[in-house]
Amino acid sequence: MYFYRHKILYMKKILLSVTALMAFNVAQAQDFRIGPKFGLNFANIRSEPKTDGAIIGYTAGAIGELVLNETISIQTEILYSTQGAKLADGGTRSEIGLNYLIIPIMFKYYIKDGLNIEAGPQYGRLLSVESDDNMTGLFDVWDSYKDSDISFNAGVEYYFDWGMFVQARYSVGLTDINDSALFENEKYNNVFSLSVGLKL
Repeated sequence: MYFYRHKILYMKKILLSVTALMAFNVAQAQDFRIGPKFGLNFANIRSEPKTDGAIIGYTAGAIGELVLNETISIQTEILYSTQGAKLADGGTRSEIGLNYLIIPIMFKYYIKDGLNIEAGPQYGRLLSVESDDNMTGLFDVWDSYKDSDISFNAGVEYYFDWGMFVQARYSVGLTDINDSALFENEKYNNVFSLSVGLKL
């Protein structure tokens, strides 16, 4: 538990430092793009025993990209993201929904024209949790999951010169999100997302 809290605090400091650096550079930058982003999530939870399948969620929010030069930029985002997984235990089938406020900070490299690759850390704050199964229906399992999550993201994007972008990204959870007193198996978020948006 101490190691988990220490790692969360360390990642928060990194995110705050990068955000402050971006805010300082924005005032001097020649090119800063902002806009909305919307996408579909194909989410699962990595654990033992394995979960029964992915669920489809969505993500939506705002992004800002600081262009440092012709090939390098830094992009930060504030998004609402619905995640989770399908679970199966004997005759009981359930679906866990984890709803996060996520803040990715992506370092982008433009290969040619608008084609770029990206990678970077992500902090997630859990907003709500729901479980829906075929035996008892919808119920709250908030106490079974930690309220913070750290992930690593990697993806590819194409940015059109008139402002629209399309993006594919994979997010791998780095911290165990399980906080259940009954089950000690580790759980990690995994999310593949397809998104579109504008940066103007």
